[in-house]
Amino acid sequence: MHYADREKPGGKRRAITIGEPDGNTRERTEAIKGLFESGGIPVDITDDIDGWLKYHVALISPLVNGLYKHDCSSYALAKDDATLRVMVRAAREGGVVLKALGNTKRHPFQFNLFYWLPEILNVKALQALLESKFAEIAFSMHAASARDEMRKLASEFQILIERTSIATPNIDLLRGYGEMSS
Repeated sequence: MHYADREKPGGKRRAITIGEPDGNTRERTEAIKGLFESGGIPVDITDDIDGWLKYHVALISPLVNGLYKHDCSSYALAKDDATLRVMVRAAREGGVVLKALGNTKRHPFQFNLFYWLPEILNVKALQALLESKFAEIAFSMHAASARDEMRKLASEFQILIERTSIATPNIDLLRGYGEMSS
């Protein structure tokens, strides 16, 4: 049996993040949280779901496009140091774009590691993650089955980029792999 949110049975489950567009937590927000938690799925509520989702795309889009370069194989991508470096740089570029647009709080907190850690440590962390069964299921299989969604998200993020004067050569390079994927 495979677990899309953790590597082993009994391991800590990853929380999903929900929130309201205006940042207020309503009764319905708590009800949705309760439904997930009744099924054993932890939930984090954020007061900035718009920012959280934008930072999620800034991180996931480079990852997915790197996977498309390798026919959605997380294991093959883990061996491609050059593309992993481009992915780290692209995530940083996305964060710079979002900050320029007023999204100053990076989500989730771990996104800060792309700014605080040296590039080589980010690459090593990505390699370890991509060599896992979790990455195969949560990243590779999802990327393979959601190509249209991923293209749409990349296209919408491109609109945000165009609202700034920030150069995004790494995002641009990776986006090309997504556009070429079948």
